[in-house]
Amino acid sequence: MQYGLIRILSAIAGKSKKILDAGCILFCFIMLFSMTGCGTGKDKIKAAIKTGGNSYSVKNLDFCKIADNEICTVESIDYGHNTVAVRVWIYNLFSSSNNREIIVLYDSEGTLKSQINTRDAIGSDKACVDLAINTSGNLVVFARSQGDDNVVHNYLYSFDSAGKLAGEALDLNFDESFFPLNFVIGTDDSLYFGSYSKFGMMTLGREIYVLDSEGNPFFDVSYERLVGNLYQTGDMIYTDSNKGGTDIGNTAQLLPIDTANRKLGDSIDISKVTSSGGAVCSGSDGFYLINFDGIYSINLGTQKTKEILLWKYTDTDLTAFKNDFPAVMISSDKIFLLSSIPSKTGGAASITASLLTREG
Repeated sequence: MQYGLIRILSAIAGKSKKILDAGCILFCFIMLFSMTGCGTGKDKIKAAIKTGGNSYSVKNLDFCKIADNEICTVESIDYGHNTVAVRVWIYNLFSSSNNREIIVLYDSEGTLKSQINTRDAIGSDKACVDLAINTSGNLVVFARSQGDDNVVHNYLYSFDSAGKLAGEALDLNFDESFFPLNFVIGTDDSLYFGSYSKFGMMTLGREIYVLDSEGNPFFDVSYERLVGNLYQTGDMIYTDSNKGGTDIGNTAQLLPIDTANRKLGDSIDISKVTSSGGAVCSGSDGFYLINFDGIYSINLGTQKTKEILLWKYTDTDLTAFKNDFPAVMISSDKIFLLSSIPSKTGGAASITASLLTREG
């Protein structure tokens, strides 16, 4: 299963799965590598962090190739079925023809499984919209293209554990008014898409569309003030909305998707959690809040939070922080983090990845 769109999502702002510009934040506690490509042997424990009574070992991981004449930005981080997927754009400063999009895949222990050059794999005429991990732990890419006839086509590409294309692309036939922006895969391999409906240039509202594993329509749901982000934790999938009012940022709620009855369940008010800012995300064992101070677990029943990790104990520089954090919660015991050295020309000059594992 894909655990809750582990990529960081904001229940307040209604942001899509894209989570960060990796050049924004520097994790100073991680040893940076001078890397010319992906290799092995760099996953040794280099440091330890103690915070809030917890102690985490820090495991530095391999990452994809970034040459001296290149910069990069990280588009998203996804987790599901013991797999972490990081989508990276790499820009050549002297030749745009050498620009490329790479998806780096890790297992939940931080071992580099494979890396995929997306444009080579699915074609440069298609744009990667979003990623998910299926129930086999393999990558699924949601892509879109638009031909000379201005007709939009949506596809799903599946990759095996070695990062190779597995079979033909699945052609998705959405109603022309539905414009999907993010998706997750359920425990029965059903496909959940969050988006908005439109008529011409006018947005009519947001909806959730559910398809079976073959891409056939299953059901769709809508809700007043639906934001439409998708979160998965355990075997449950949630979306989010605002309750309305003059202070929308303080009226966030989660809505479980009741697949058996093809409807949305009772809303869960999380306004106390989100009122102080930050981003809500989900992991394999529940929901989390990530803000300027650190990472906290959320009790949905009481809306109380519990400290997991504070940035101040990691020497993390948040001065350039915008709206997102370069972190993904695998669980309360495992945190996947990215570190970067900003480039003077924008983006990042280099990126490293690390896995924090709670000890004891």
